[in-house]
Amino acid sequence: MSEAVLNQILTHMEFLGYEIVRKDKHVAARHQKYFNLVLQDLGFGVLFTAFFGINPLGKRSRGSVLECLNTFNQKAGVCRCYVDKDFDLVIEADYPHSYERGAFGVFIDALNNDLRLLGNEEVNLRQYLE
Repeated sequence: MSEAVLNQILTHMEFLGYEIVRKDKHVAARHQKYFNLVLQDLGFGVLFTAFFGINPLGKRSRGSVLECLNTFNQKAGVCRCYVDKDFDLVIEADYPHSYERGAFGVFIDALNNDLRLLGNEEVNLRQYLE
């Protein structure tokens, strides 16, 4: 991805209230109202990732957590989630390599709507998060 496209995405996120911190290979995007995100340029687009620790109840109830993940994945529009090797929750969404203001606005709204599913009664994942 070109640096110009990534800069347009980051400028848009700053406009939406995200605090942007560039690191070596990724960008941290923090927000007071929305979940924090990590952005990584993968060449074909940007990978948006949110990380969550699983609490002791979740670690004792692995099967229930996995059922909740399946429900999340069925209901989510742009995000997909999984647990990593340490049994932490990872939620990801890809945005393609081009920037168009309206399309990106729709994407970031959809991403935040998906992340709100963590507290949805059917998904019920929030009870297992630290």
